[in-house]
Amino acid sequence: MRIKTFNRLLVLLMLLTTASAGFAQRTLTGVVLDTDGNTLPGATVVVPGTTRGATTDIDGNFTIRLEPADAEIEVSFIGYMSRKVNIEGVDFIEVTLTSAIEQLDEVVLTALVIKRESKAKTVQISVSK
Repeated sequence: MRIKTFNRLLVLLMLLTTASAGFAQRTLTGVVLDTDGNTLPGATVVVPGTTRGATTDIDGNFTIRLEPADAEIEVSFIGYMSRKVNIEGVDFIEVTLTSAIEQLDEVVLTALVIKRESKAKTVQISVSK
């Protein structure tokens, strides 16, 4: 009888411990923009040193689950400089990325044309009656 009671208490304790660990997580939402205020769909938001991350939707919005120890996120997008942002004590964040592409003064276009010589084939047909 005592073993059954002990097992029940042990299972209850494990359930409470698991439930409290789940409540310790928090959710961070935000939006990723460029310097002109345009949203960046497809930008990557990750917690450095982990595999947890999110991708922004078509409006540049993201949602990511965080652990209590998470202090920063890293935001990146093709053609823009990656940025690490402190997220302690915030539930919503607006991240602005700056372009990594420099303006070009001139463009040089090089073209290569290869001509193929076509070979004509003749067919001779003779019909005899």
